Amino acid sequence: MINVSNEYKQAIRESGKKQYGGAIITLANGTILTLNNSNIMENGIGIKDGTTASNSFQIGSAIINELTIIIDNRKGEFSNYDFTDAVIRPTIGLQLSATIETLNKGVFTVDESKAIGGIISITALDNMNKFDMPFSNVTAAFPITTFNLLYATCLHSGVSLATVDFLNKDFLITRRPDDEAITCREIVAWIAQLSGNFARCNTDGALELKWYDIGAFESSDNLDGGTFDNSTPYATGDIADGGTFTDYNSGDYFDGGTFLQLDRYHHIYSLSGATIGTDDVIITGIQVKAMGTETDYGETVLFGSNGYVIEITDNPLIQEGNASTIANSVGAKIVGMRFRTCSVTATADPSREAGDVAYLSYKNNSYQILLTNLAYTIGAYDNITCDAETPSKKQSVRFSPQTKAIVEARKVAKQEISTYDLAVQQFTNLMSFGFGLYKTEELQENGSTIYYMHDKPTIAESDAVWKFGENGLLLSSDHGITWGVDANGNMLVNVLTAIGINAEWIKVLTSFTVGANFSVNAIGELIAKAGQIGPFTLNDQGLFSEMMEFYDDGVYPLIWLSKPGTSGGTFETEADGSARANYEPSVTAVRSIESGVLTEITTMARTDPSKGKSGLVTIRKVNLSSYLLISEIEINQDGFNITRYDSSGNTESIMTLQNNMLAMNNPSTGKAVFFTVDPSTGDVSIQSQGKINLQAPGGVFVNGVAQ
Repeated sequence: MINVSNEYKQAIRESGKKQYGGAIITLANGTILTLNNSNIMENGIGIKDGTTASNSFQIGSAIINELTIIIDNRKGEFSNYDFTDAVIRPTIGLQLSATIETLNKGVFTVDESKAIGGIISITALDNMNKFDMPFSNVTAAFPITTFNLLYATCLHSGVSLATVDFLNKDFLITRRPDDEAITCREIVAWIAQLSGNFARCNTDGALELKWYDIGAFESSDNLDGGTFDNSTPYATGDIADGGTFTDYNSGDYFDGGTFLQLDRYHHIYSLSGATIGTDDVIITGIQVKAMGTETDYGETVLFGSNGYVIEITDNPLIQEGNASTIANSVGAKIVGMRFRTCSVTATADPSREAGDVAYLSYKNNSYQILLTNLAYTIGAYDNITCDAETPSKKQSVRFSPQTKAIVEARKVAKQEISTYDLAVQQFTNLMSFGFGLYKTEELQENGSTIYYMHDKPTIAESDAVWKFGENGLLLSSDHGITWGVDANGNMLVNVLTAIGINAEWIKVLTSFTVGANFSVNAIGELIAKAGQIGPFTLNDQGLFSEMMEFYDDGVYPLIWLSKPGTSGGTFETEADGSARANYEPSVTAVRSIESGVLTEITTMARTDPSKGKSGLVTIRKVNLSSYLLISEIEINQDGFNITRYDSSGNTESIMTLQNNMLAMNNPSTGKAVFFTVDPSTGDVSIQSQGKINLQAPGGVFVNGVAQ
């Protein structure tokens, strides 16, 4: 909910209070137009705001909110302006006793503008629309934590990240999802889902991960009177013990809460129409199904019990082995939530936002509701829904779609900007389009004064408070409970963005990132994609040095080890005495250069597609001066082949042993001799195209008989 003053809360309930619409429009060429009630038609500002799809209850939605603004152009003063890609910051003001309290209602980019007669009708989308771009272009080294992945996605999409602490922010994602058809908005939604949140863009245009503040209901006791049924006594409803008249200390005690809780929820009671469910929705379980690989299917884990179960499935960031972690953490956060579905039309209040919680009073009954979808139109009623399947229609397990948008937006190509540039842009927008401050002076006994600057009329009502005193400048963003900066130079911040930091020590508790190529995650894994490590040059393929290379060629991982030559040259320069060995799955190769001759020995356990053989051993000698083969020996599963070549590269002689036959031939002469052995008899057959001379110093013997 948007923080407002106490006077605003009182004034918004009064009938007839006029709301003032305004907008600051920054055109694509930098021109700034400031619109007020005189430029905007009656009922000319409308905002659709949602945290879940209609008629369903979702974890991990990332919905694009929509602004409609109708400009009065009967005098033609806006006819020459081009509203394409303009940025609109709408505001709604309410007249108070001494001032107009104005609320920012978001940051929207024009999606469509039409001139119809004397009006210009504009439809614009909030910054969630910027995430509708391919995730494949996001630079992120896996394994990666959910926080670092979300941060990288925001940086690529040009959207500031407002939430830096969320459930499972250090959860480690091992594999990059198949991103061929994944958008950045799906990544945002999946991260919101595994953190038990929904994603939305706040009034400053920054991304937030949030959940419904059910604690506002649970911090006060609640008695449900149940329904009138036919049982005797009535079967439904809560029972409270009132004690006895003799001992007033006995009996049950119920705490109605404090007035401070009013800042955490709305009270909606002025209605023009209402449809309310007959039963409360109570979340009984969270069921998570992990996504596995083709050979390792993900497991399914249920936290809680069957009944009204929300299923988290088809989330590629929840990979095999992690279903239990997500189910237990998200289940502990969500199981037990209780609310009533409804659709109501209520008096407008621009401080309401989708994702808020409220008490709904109707016909003497009070219900706990979630504002899951909200349609605001200035000068009209709010249309509010609390969406979910009713318990009577609910199955034991509910399969909900991942994320649905109110608006299907076009994809926009977006130039990447640096982290620092994005922070500067955010601060510039905050300063350019922010409102003023209120001042309170606190006189001290010694005559000095402490000055407070705050964003609402009183300090108690304010979210942001600046305090000036002898301790320096202090800043608080939580009503003065914690302060961000003190006079000793200590600072408490969420995100620190700077060009340079000099420090004696830095302690990193979760992850450390330098640019897009280097990071250390929460469990100590170093992830680097470029740079220099000692003698090694690093890129996204592997490690390279003059003597050792470890890399992936896209098919197989490779290891290359090199030896310099006798004069210091390398194997690449064909230096004499140099050598190289390379290893890859099922293949080993060793090469050396001596006296201008390259000797290469290769063993291959896998099939060589070029030869159609497996289990090869090849020995080759190559004359480097002519790059012609000298000899080649190939050993395969059938036998071996020895080939010699002449100085012209022609085959000089071939010796083959295959299938019990040894063959020797000279292709240049066409002469050959064949020795064949019959394994069953041991007989040897000799065939020749020339004479066969059997000569030996001691004679020739066959089976011990001289020949």
